[in-house]
Amino acid sequence: MATKAAWNERARATALVPALPESVAAFLDGVGHLTRQDVDRLEASDAGKRPVVWTAWELLRDRLDRAGLADVRDAAKRSAWLAVNRSLAALGLVGIPDDAYWRIVSYDGAGAARSARFAACALLRPDLIDEEVLSPLLEPWRKAFPELS
Repeated sequence: MATKAAWNERARATALVPALPESVAAFLDGVGHLTRQDVDRLEASDAGKRPVVWTAWELLRDRLDRAGLADVRDAAKRSAWLAVNRSLAALGLVGIPDDAYWRIVSYDGAGAARSARFAACALLRPDLIDEEVLSPLLEPWRKAFPELS
């Protein structure tokens, strides 16, 4: 008779996922339904101003973390990644890994995943950052979807 003792397993803490604001949830719903043309437009837009976007991202991340929103930022970032992967799967494309290389990978759809993460986090509390910081993070979505402007 073989039984496994559970005493030697690490206790797993239940991870609570913070609720995202309605505006972010609505954005993520749209991200989960991207067309191939949408992905291509976001890819092209992502490639344009990377140094500016990374500077804006660092400023946004700092502001959100100082406001005590690190957990919400992480939830928005992960939700955006999942939403893009839903779109990619529906298009028959390979999903983007959620790893330390998300900032630099060049998989098909990686630019859409990056820009979705930035935009979702920027939409959490746009009042915390100036428009010149907010603009580069939302620009790929505004270019791909002019109705967002």
